[in-house]
Amino acid sequence: MPMSAWDYKTQDASIRPMGSMAQDFSAAFGLGEDDKRIPNIDSDGVFVGAIHPLYHLNQEKDRRSLSYTSGSTSGKRSWNAKR
Repeated sequence: MPMSAWDYKTQDASIRPMGSMAQDFSAAFGLGEDDKRIPNIDSDGVFVGAIHPLYHLNQEKDRRSLSYTSGSTSGKRSWNAKR
C-alpha cells in the first residue's frame, strides 16, 4: 500500500503527516464507511493485526537464541540473547 506525506492548509507547512490515503486503505482492507477517511478503530486494528505475527516471530527467535546459548559446550563460541 502506498505511503504519502502531505500538509494541511490550516497547519504550518513544516508539519508533515505521513500515512496511507483513505482510498488505498479502503481498497486494501475493505474497512470503514467510505473511502474518504480512515477511522482510528480500523487503522488500529490493522496495525495490531500486523504487529501480532511479528511479536510471535520475535519470541520464536528469542527461544532459538536461548536454546543455542544453553546448548553450547565449553570450547565453542556462544552468544547471549539480549532483550
